[in-house]
This record gives sequence, C-alpha cells and structure tokens, in this order.
Amino acid sequence: MRFCNRFLLTVLSLLIVPSAQAQLKPEAIFPDSTKGYFSISSMAEFSKTWQKTELGQMLLDPIMKPFEEELRTRIEEKWLSKLGLSFSEIASFPKGSLNGGLVAVPGKTPGVIVAVELNQESQGEEVLDYIKKIGSKLEAQGAKKSTGILNEGALKINTNLYTFPPAEGSQITPTIIYLVTQNFLVITDQNDLARMMVGRLNGKSADTLESKPAYQAVMKRVTESDTESRTHLLRWYIEPLEFAAAIQLMVESPKPEHKSQVNIYDFLVKHGLNEVQGVGGVLDMASEDYQVIYKTFFYAPPPRKGAIMKMLSFPNQIEGTLPGWVPKTAARLSVFSANIHDIFENIGPLFNDIAQETAGVWEDVLEGYKSDPLGPQLDIKKDFIAHLNNRVFLLINYKQPFTENSEQYVIAVELKEGKEEAVKASLQKFFGDDRDVLKTEQDGYVFWQIKPASMKAEERASVKQDSIVPKRNVPSRSAEETEEEPDLFPNGAVTVGNGFIFVSNQKDYLLEVLKNKAESSEIESEDSYKMIQDVITETEADVSNGFVKVFSRSADVTKPVYEMFRNKEVPRSKTLIAWFLNSIMVSTDEDGEKIISLDTGKMPEFEKIRHYFGSGGMLGITEENGWYLQGFQIKK
Repeated sequence: MRFCNRFLLTVLSLLIVPSAQAQLKPEAIFPDSTKGYFSISSMAEFSKTWQKTELGQMLLDPIMKPFEEELRTRIEEKWLSKLGLSFSEIASFPKGSLNGGLVAVPGKTPGVIVAVELNQESQGEEVLDYIKKIGSKLEAQGAKKSTGILNEGALKINTNLYTFPPAEGSQITPTIIYLVTQNFLVITDQNDLARMMVGRLNGKSADTLESKPAYQAVMKRVTESDTESRTHLLRWYIEPLEFAAAIQLMVESPKPEHKSQVNIYDFLVKHGLNEVQGVGGVLDMASEDYQVIYKTFFYAPPPRKGAIMKMLSFPNQIEGTLPGWVPKTAARLSVFSANIHDIFENIGPLFNDIAQETAGVWEDVLEGYKSDPLGPQLDIKKDFIAHLNNRVFLLINYKQPFTENSEQYVIAVELKEGKEEAVKASLQKFFGDDRDVLKTEQDGYVFWQIKPASMKAEERASVKQDSIVPKRNVPSRSAEETEEEPDLFPNGAVTVGNGFIFVSNQKDYLLEVLKNKAESSEIESEDSYKMIQDVITETEADVSNGFVKVFSRSADVTKPVYEMFRNKEVPRSKTLIAWFLNSIMVSTDEDGEKIISLDTGKMPEFEKIRHYFGSGGMLGITEENGWYLQGFQIKK
C-alpha cells in the first residue's frame, strides 16, 4: 500500500496502572508551542449529529452513495493514511474526546499530535485491543516489528516499533507514534514530540496551551453567552501567522528567496498582523433550530500599531434598510462597515514595502496625481476619499455555464449625501484621456472600463496605418516579448449613481443590478432572508450593533464548484468548499497540469440534491479586544 512505501510507524504502549491524579483537560497536555488545535467532544456524538443535518442526510441518499464512497476513499488516501488509520478505525476510537494539534517547537520541524481522552468506560483492555488491531494491520502490510523502551524522567514506556521501507529516493522516513497512559491515547509523527508528551502526561507542566492568555481569551468569549455549563461539539484555535508558517515548513522545502521578492511572513509581521494573537471558536450541529451554529473570536487586544491592523477598523454601523437596487436573486449578500479614511491613511507603508522602495514613494504618487501638470490634477484624499461613507455592500452571483469566470460580483460604497456629482467629476479626472479606458453611457449611467485587448490591438494597428512618420529600423522582438499580457478586469466597470460608487467584474451584471429601481430591496420580502434576520435578532438584541452581516443561499454558492468538478474542470474559486475538494480530488499529471482524480461520473446532477441546502447567515461585532462572529445554517 502507498502508506507502507512512505511511513515509519512506532507503536509505544504503556501498561495502564491506577493513578490518583485527576483527569487532565486535553489542552493541559498540549504545549504552549501549539499553533493550531481542535477538540471534538465525542466522535460518536459528532457522527450522530452530522447524520441529522441536511448535508449528512444528503450523503446518505442512495444517489449520493457512490460519490460518498469515492470521497471517503480520497480522504483516507490524502490525510488519514498518514496516521495509519481509516474512517472506520477513527469511528471506533476508544470512547472520549478526540483532540489534535499542530506543534511548532523552535528549532524543530513542526509536527502533529492527536490525543484521545479516555474515560473510565474506555480504559483497560479496550485500548490495548485497539492498538493491537492497528499493529496487526500494519504487520499485514509488510511492516517489521521490533521492541524497546522509551525513557523520559521516571517513566519507562514499552515500545513496539514498526518499520516500513522508505519512499523511493528519500532519505527521510517520517514516524507515527502511539502512546497510552491511564487518561490518554496519544498519536504523533515525531520522536521528539513523543518524548515531550511523555514528560507532559503527568500533568505537572506549566507551559500549556490552556495557560496561554490568547487561548483563554478566545474560549472565554465564545462560551460566555452559554446559558449553562455545556460541552460544545467542536472547539478550535489557531495562531494564524505561526500556523501558516508551520504548515509551509511541513509541505515544502525552504527555497532561497530572490532579493526582488517580498517575504510574505516578514511583511505581515512588520505591518502588524501578528497582533491577532489567536483565533478560535466553537461549533455545534443539528440543534433544535439550526443545522450548524458557530461562534468565532479574533483576539487582537490594543494597542494596534501595525498598518494592517489600523486598516482593520470596522465601526459597528451596518444599520439601515437595504437599497432598492439590491437584487432578489443574489447568491450571497454582505453588508459591512469599513473605515475608509483609516484604510487610505495606512496604505502608504504597505505600498512602499511592496514596491521595495524607500519611504515616501506612496506620498510621491499622491502628490503626482495632485500637482503634476501632465497628471489628472486630482487630490485623491480631498476629492474622492472624503466623499465616501463607511457602509459597503458586496453582492455575489454566478452565471451559466459554470467556468472559472462564472462568478459575478458588485461592490458598492455608500457616498455622503449630495456628493454624487463630485465623485463623478473625480473619476473623470482620474481616468481622463487614458487611451486604455473606455467611457460609455447606458441606461442613464456613465461607465468607465478597461478596453479589451482586442480593441486596444485594433486601435494600435489603425494608428500605424494612418501614421505618416517613417518606420524606424528596430530589432525584432521574440514572440514571448510581444505576447499580450492578460487583461486585468477585462469585463469590469465603474459607475456612480443611487448614492453609491459601484465596481463590478462584469458590466452586464452591474447593469442588471442597476435596473432595480424600488425604494427598498425585494430580497427583504424573501422568506429565507426574513428567517435569517429573525435568527440574528434572536442572537443579538441590537442587530445594528455590528460591522458585518451576511446572507447566503448555500445551494447557489455550492452549485458552481460542484458542477465544475462534475464536468472535470478544476475550479479556481476561493470558497471553502472549492479548497476542500481541490485538496483531495486534484492531482498533477506528468506535464504539470492539474487534473481531477475523482471518478466524477459518480456525481449526480446538482439539481437532484439541491433540496438538501438551506440558507445561512452571519453577524460580526467589533469589540475592544477583537472581532466576534456568530454564524449559522438554518433548516430548509
């Protein structure tokens, strides 16, 4: 098997002996170098509640059974095989919570730790039988067994070592280690982490995940509204930048950086994103009222000094009815509040670093727009930014046939009262006589858009034919040098009207949106939208006290990605479902092309499963120490 060709597995077992120590919390044995963590309170309960959700019911539908089996196989091959486990073996874990963490000890390669919390019902022979079964499977796969003892302080742990041949051409053989104590079954992929965990399982370590201020603050915020002491189905926590850096070290070898490249990690740290000390939350499924409900907190206590953090100034100002132009058919509607002034004031440091120039480049650019005789003579801060309010709308929809260009969006920024004409004049100055910008009028609106490459080529050809200037003898250019760069924003457009400035990637969709002339949006009369609003109202007493509110039709958002996979097209969507399917279904062929490795013939047409998808919503609130989000998927 593929697993046997790549992995070394060490199975360590400690005979279970009585202990007077109290049961430790899982987060009390994970070290403070844990950069990502999850805890499922019960695998049996997780499976049971998942099957009660409409998506769980969908995968049990006979028409989805072949696809569900194929999906399960891909997940096992992609991820679970690295632990030597299958879905059925995870489902049969000894009773107790399932916990996992990504640990990045300074100076060591990051590694994974999984800890199954054992209760009284799951202690004893059941655990040893479980490990024996896994060991027998590995030996049947061709592993060679040896024995030994692992010492860490006063503890001595009997070991069973299962060795597999290394992968062809590889000098490194990863490890997976099983430890058993009275309270935990621990699985890790590194000897160093195994030794560290042996030293922590006595419960005397002070440098734990549980003791970290960021972890404490996140968990306190997402559970403080619980009406009684409860155990959430899922808890999770990450330290964003450190987690991303650890993942990168695990999946690829460090590459020498060219001086012309910006180091993304250093860039984000320099400009303050590390001031988000931790992000985490809780999730529950199949409750009386919800399919899924989750709470998330981004912990970033003041002072916030970095430019990025200063840009993330989200005032709680989303109150107000929806404008009449908001279409009834939007797949996703987001209303959020962003401090446009703070964003503009903090662009400079980021711009200068990306341009890899000395400080002042951004200021020179602004001064050039304002004072250069050949420029637009435009004071961007005074003539444009000063006219914008903080409320922003984002509409997303999808056109057929579904391709990587199917997504249509409109971003609309509210203008201060009476400033439409001033903003139009500023845009006219900004775009001016730029020969690559096309200005048109339609349905009472003035549109500015980048000319398509075909139109620019025709114009250049026409200029050459009409020119009376003699041709110069210039060196011929290669095909690569003369190849047109891809159009940026080729079908997009900008316009002003109805008290907003509109930006869209598809002019046709923007025109469709602007045809709605009602005083208030028809989407507010939709049953699904009203249900989401009612849930938000029940969740928070003051629904205007937030910086973002989202309404989403799950079926319309999921269908494009699903149908692209079914048609063997790799989607480049940035949605979570696209990331998940890409990660397990897409592989690279010999020519470096991305291909779908799933038998998509087993996927039914989406319309046959549409009825399993309901609507979702989310509310976000800016608080003193960060940003709190609560979201949900309601029953259809």
